[in-house]
Amino acid sequence: MAAILIVEDNADLAHLLSSVGEMRGHLTRIALSGTEALVALGQQRFEAAIVDLFLPDMEGTELLGRLMAAKVAVFAMSGVYKGESYQARAMELGAVAWFEKPFPILDLMRRLESVTGVPVALVKIPPGKYKKWKPAKARKGAPAARFQGDGKKAKKHGKR
Repeated sequence: MAAILIVEDNADLAHLLSSVGEMRGHLTRIALSGTEALVALGQQRFEAAIVDLFLPDMEGTELLGRLMAAKVAVFAMSGVYKGESYQARAMELGAVAWFEKPFPILDLMRRLESVTGVPVALVKIPPGKYKKWKPAKARKGAPAARFQGDGKKAKKHGKR
């Protein structure tokens, strides 16, 4: 079991990552900003952090430096910064892995578990349940994000 700090300003994705981490037997804490992440870092010891590099209140690279100083294994991700140059920059700053959104969440968890040396999943996750997360297309009244699951449409509550 690892203590994981999840730093992501998109609440839907942050909670999805947290849920998957907890299903795999980890303790998770969500920070929706760099400032919240620094507060959490001062209150608790983390083995790993999953960090979005595009945060509303500070550069993700600044946060990476603070996490590295605390000897936290950092897994960087971004949907804005893409390409090999950003990956190389994140790795130069000390990130142990880089993920471009959308990405397979279980790949991230497996990589995190291999780097931190924590045991494999304590709870079996059905195949295909968590494939990729991707942002929703902007439309009036749409939620901020959606999860790309197995392609089946969800039934509306109360209607069959």
